[in-house]
Amino acid sequence: MIAVMARYNPFAEHAGMTKVCESKTDRSILEAMAKLEKIGFTSYLLAVPEYNKRMLNEQVPQVKKILSSFSYPYNRRIAGAHGNFSMRDYRCWLETVKEDELARALCRLAQLNQSKVYLFWKKHSS
Repeated sequence: MIAVMARYNPFAEHAGMTKVCESKTDRSILEAMAKLEKIGFTSYLLAVPEYNKRMLNEQVPQVKKILSSFSYPYNRRIAGAHGNFSMRDYRCWLETVKEDELARALCRLAQLNQSKVYLFWKKHSS
């Protein structure tokens, strides 16, 4: 939340934080978002699981195909996996994933689509 505030609101700067850098979204994430928009998804609504469930009705194969293009580290993050997670594990996950989990995976993709702002706070000595 503070990262979003830092971009639009000077609150963080008034609190003594300094913007260190802002990360840009990876090209593969942007391409996947564009493909999802072409099949009818709205990018800013992908963070809502209920919206994703409603939109997934007949589009599960297309969404799985779009998500199949990801490799490490994004495949692991989209699947919500921890630990050792290979490309084979990701393909297996994509084949067996249920609609509810696929809707949550689209939420994680929406999070990856956001740029991140990194802040540094240094306590000022009096």
